[in-house]
Amino acid sequence: NCDQWTAILHYFLVDDTVEIREVHEPNDGRDPFPVLLRRQRLQKLHNDVPSDFPSITLEVSDKEVKAWYTPMDFALGKTLNIMGRKFLIYDMDKYTEEFYSVNFGVSEFASVDVTQPSPKPVKAALPPYNGYGSLEDSLQSCLTLVPQPPKKDFIKMMENDGKILRFLAIL
Repeated sequence: NCDQWTAILHYFLVDDTVEIREVHEPNDGRDPFPVLLRRQRLQKLHNDVPSDFPSITLEVSDKEVKAWYTPMDFALGKTLNIMGRKFLIYDMDKYTEEFYSVNFGVSEFASVDVTQPSPKPVKAALPPYNGYGSLEDSLQSCLTLVPQPPKKDFIKMMENDGKILRFLAIL
């Protein structure tokens, strides 16, 4: 299983550029840099550049690219391969729905369910008693990083306070 995260894809109609922004939640463990991909034109096939093209020094131009992403490529339920990463488009806002219905005749805008079931918690098995200390002490060292002394039974202490058992023995 891979970790899935949410991103917002912005397609700018004025110049056919795309920007991808990560959606961060508090304490999600990721660096707080929202822009995953800066605003730029995206080619459909990322590795479809001639092998003799010096990609270290030059940027890809219209001459080397056979096809760019267009608004028709972004549809609900479609998976896009952008820079070697797979993005599943699962929802869109109201303006985008209106644009698609007016310009492309799309009438159905059902969001794709991308929720994953939460994994079942794994219960740690306790190791067998090793013989050092009491059983309660060994159990505490397995449950916490800094073991606490076992809790005392105060009710038993209060009930038996002052009571002494006496035995006679021969040596």
